[in-house]
Amino acid sequence: MTGHLFFLCLLVLAVYFWKERLSLDAARVFFEISDSGFFRIDSIRPLSLVSQVLPLLGIWCGVPLNVAAILYSAGDVLWYYGLFLWLGYGLESRRGMVTLLLILSLTLRYSFFAPASPLLQGLALIPVWLSLLHTSFRFRQGVLVGMALLIIFSHPVLFFPVAFAFTWWSIGTNTRGQKNYKRSKLPFVLWPSIFLIAMAKLGLPGPEQEKLLTTLGAEPGPIEILRQGKLAERIGTVFSLYPLPMLLMVVTAGIYLERKKAVQAFFLVMAVMAYTCGLCLFVDFDNAGIYQERLLLPVAAILGIGASGTVFLSKVLVPRLASLVLLVLILLLHLDVLRLTADMFQERTRKLMDITVEARQSGIRKAVIPDSLVAGPLDNTGRYLPLETMVLSSLRGPDSTVTVVLRKAQLETIIRNGKYAGAGSWLKNERSMVPVKELNTNYYRLPADPYLPLSLQE
Repeated sequence: MTGHLFFLCLLVLAVYFWKERLSLDAARVFFEISDSGFFRIDSIRPLSLVSQVLPLLGIWCGVPLNVAAILYSAGDVLWYYGLFLWLGYGLESRRGMVTLLLILSLTLRYSFFAPASPLLQGLALIPVWLSLLHTSFRFRQGVLVGMALLIIFSHPVLFFPVAFAFTWWSIGTNTRGQKNYKRSKLPFVLWPSIFLIAMAKLGLPGPEQEKLLTTLGAEPGPIEILRQGKLAERIGTVFSLYPLPMLLMVVTAGIYLERKKAVQAFFLVMAVMAYTCGLCLFVDFDNAGIYQERLLLPVAAILGIGASGTVFLSKVLVPRLASLVLLVLILLLHLDVLRLTADMFQERTRKLMDITVEARQSGIRKAVIPDSLVAGPLDNTGRYLPLETMVLSSLRGPDSTVTVVLRKAQLETIIRNGKYAGAGSWLKNERSMVPVKELNTNYYRLPADPYLPLSLQE
């Protein structure tokens, strides 16, 4: 019952904050599918389809853009709930259900406002993969390799939680003394498969790889961080910013030690610390943005896998009841964090909608604004501004479409690079312009006018 109520609350929040969940990259994905009327897959990430099915069904049925946006906001929550039902009623894995709930509850505050996040959608599939490891069925090896491919191709960093999940299963299976473990061919099949899939994913070009390489290539580099002795300081910053996951790690390890399962306790702590330390060599979380924060999501999967086992370690009522109460408290705390985080997204959405309304009232459909107007904790670059304003303004109807660009970062950049295509096109991003006649006029309409400056008070 707790799990069903949790997903009901998530669905209510997703519908209530549907405009806020059209921010940043989510607006780009929604624009692409609503403009083309078909699926959008970037960098061969098949799991990105799960949040697109519901809005596309609406678009194919001819629903208004705002209805399609609400369906888009609800799509990923229904995906997670579908996995929850599969774990509970298909695989009959109570531990898998708890693992999924913990992963979604320990995800960081910005993740809820990214309905098109393949990273989180891939993480949610790991409890199913882990449950299948405990199940014998025909074509087991092929199914497990295929699911590992789906998960790791969702994001380059997902090879780490997949490798952790398989190692965790191996430790538990081996320590229980199962006779068939040593004869199992799974390690000889899955380990090479995980390695090859991870290498293939890292070698593919695409936006996620570009973001990851940009993040990992930021200055100062890892050698400089070690030389200056800043690694411990950065790790301390992560612990202070996200105390609940780190406290859960300590409590979970303590429970395993008390139950004389030192191997699991040691491996859990070492996995969390290894991933966190490796990430902190490249990312300063004092100044981390949304994308950098999402790179910590695999820690949630590691802790979810480890902590879910503590619920079923004891057959005594009181410890098990205490574990379940703690799980409920974590779920409630996560919902409250989402409510507080929504304020930033609500403020950004209101600001962008006010800009589009003022532009429309001024008779400007393709507006240019100063770069400083979009500065803020969510996005300092304005990279998605043209698509965000395009989508938000078009919710009132296609004749209300307005697109807004930044003067220096976007318009002057594309002019300087010789890619300005004239009044008959609109600036999609700082690297390309698209003819306005190619827009899906059922939802978006722009005149063949030049970009004009919009007078706003900075």
